[in-house]
Amino acid sequence: MMTLPTGRQRTGDGWQGAFTLLELIVVLMLLTVVFTVSAPSLGQFFKSRSLVEEARRMLALTEHARREAISTGAPMQLMFDMSRDVLYVQREDGYQPGQIGNRTVQTTRPYWISKKHEIIFEIGEPIEQDLYVVTFLPDGSLLETSPTSWRLQNRENREEFYRVAKLQGQLRYELLTDDDIKNEYIQIPAADTFDGGVYLR
Repeated sequence: MMTLPTGRQRTGDGWQGAFTLLELIVVLMLLTVVFTVSAPSLGQFFKSRSLVEEARRMLALTEHARREAISTGAPMQLMFDMSRDVLYVQREDGYQPGQIGNRTVQTTRPYWISKKHEIIFEIGEPIEQDLYVVTFLPDGSLLETSPTSWRLQNRENREEFYRVAKLQGQLRYELLTDDDIKNEYIQIPAADTFDGGVYLR
């Protein structure tokens, strides 16, 4: 058996063995071209996945707060501290039915929003500067002044977003895209209407 400088070997059946240097260079060039063409679309794909996954986690936090309010018999608040880009759920101890005020609270571990994303509240007002609160009552219902719609959007491309919204007649929030027909049925807080009622948007 004879071996050539190219790495190929001659056997009784003919030439067999490794690729030549030229063949390896051609393969590497083809891989480079394919990666260059596909990289932008792959990057956008992973950004989109990151956004929707964070939106789903945010939706899960609203459901966690609602379930905790029901199971503990005390109002649970999902807090949005926009000055620090952090969310957390707090339980109000010592709750008295019909009483909403300053009480001792226990706070869950904070959830930090990615620096690539931002939250924009569409329906609802802050209780103080940069602090929004979604409050679930012990029966699982929503305190009527709570925000009912906000967007999690990409800071670099604000047309890319997901909406977390509560629809009229439902207890839970839902995850919506901009073209979802359900956007027509987002509940408006009573404080945002003229006569204290709840209307379709």
